Amino acid sequence: MDAVDVFFDERISTRNTHGTGCTLASSIAAELAKGLPMLSAVKIAKHFVETVLNYGKDLGIGRGPQGSFDHSLKLKGSICKLNAPRAFSPSDLFLYAVTDSGMNKNWGRSITDAVEAAIEGGATIVQLREKNLETRDFIEAAKECVSICHSKGVPILINDRVDVALACNADGVHVGQSDMPVFTVRSLLGPEKIIGVSCKTPEQAQEAWVNGADYIGSGGVFPTNTKANNRTIGLDGLKEVCLASKLPVVAIGGIGISNAQSVMEIDAPNLEGVAVVSGLFNSESVLSATKQLHGVLKQ
Repeated sequence: MDAVDVFFDERISTRNTHGTGCTLASSIAAELAKGLPMLSAVKIAKHFVETVLNYGKDLGIGRGPQGSFDHSLKLKGSICKLNAPRAFSPSDLFLYAVTDSGMNKNWGRSITDAVEAAIEGGATIVQLREKNLETRDFIEAAKECVSICHSKGVPILINDRVDVALACNADGVHVGQSDMPVFTVRSLLGPEKIIGVSCKTPEQAQEAWVNGADYIGSGGVFPTNTKANNRTIGLDGLKEVCLASKLPVVAIGGIGISNAQSVMEIDAPNLEGVAVVSGLFNSESVLSATKQLHGVLKQ
């Protein structure tokens, strides 16, 4: 039997709550109809209801003990913009761009230029993996990249560094098996942030679900030079990880235009996309490389 813990730490003080239950249920149903998993649908619906409650908490309509729940928050203009980032969707993993400071340096590009080009080319999520930067420089670059990504509605994660993610208000963190445990990362980042974890085996995939990850990065699928001594799992290993998991999966490792289609054709419904480093950033034009790969994946 599972033990389910529920913790409430905040309530909005208002009498205007008539209709919240129906609205929550309808919002969840609408998000599920879009194809989102239950957890993401509930997060989005809860945030919507919470935002409307806060917006209309002082509304003086009616004389009864329970006031109306006001759905017209958008009419209030710019002050009604949602402050929290949008909920993670598995489709965000479709074309996952992972930066590399060495490659950017070789091509004379800044991190921000590389990220901007990748997004323009069709990247659906960005991970900053910058091993060679000093922390102060990393934070400053990450803040600029966060601003770029958020202006385009693209989530941005930080590789390994929870401290950097907190400092730059990134959307989350991706960790490996030898990094900080997922449940510890969750306790530091809170429930709304995105957490991804690298998995090579079905056992690791099952543990990722239990510990509260949002998605799995599985690989290396093919040999790659971006990580030393990185054991490859091949397409069969990737499929095993997918089938062992309840989480959405993004494939990583040696993936490019020549083999991306073969990766996406494995029979695993929760394989949502590919994560690419060299295929995008070790190119003269990040924009062109991303556009080409996006076209292949669309096929």
